[in-house]
Amino acid sequence: MSTPLVLPDPLVDLRDWARTHPRLVPLLAGRVYWNFPDDLNTYPAVRIYDSVVPTILPSGGGIPAVDAHIAWDIFGGAKTDFLAVKAISITLVAILNELQPDTIIGDTRVKNVDAIGGINSPDPATGFPRYVLDTRWLCTVTH
Repeated sequence: MSTPLVLPDPLVDLRDWARTHPRLVPLLAGRVYWNFPDDLNTYPAVRIYDSVVPTILPSGGGIPAVDAHIAWDIFGGAKTDFLAVKAISITLVAILNELQPDTIIGDTRVKNVDAIGGINSPDPATGFPRYVLDTRWLCTVTH
């Protein structure tokens, strides 16, 4: 029987990490979700999701790596101005730039991370401030 392939799920680990990161907690108070709850009425808040389906990279028999594109959709509410939303994006980019290779987040070992794009895109339904930050993560599993 062969050993099963174990891959990291950076999306799960990053959501939990962002909810508790000491520099993000004052800005978000843990409001990081895959989908916003129906009763969400406190902003700003972040929706995190795979912007591109993760790719398994060839490993030559070593530990497989995952190339994950993860979007951080940062929303403001009616009383949140764009500068508050943008501050979260800037803080997140600064944190990502400080991550060192082999940083462990949950069960994910981060080999590399880059912020690859961002756009000011007000929410079409409400007009509330919104900034979308796209990131790319090269990861392996920690075990």
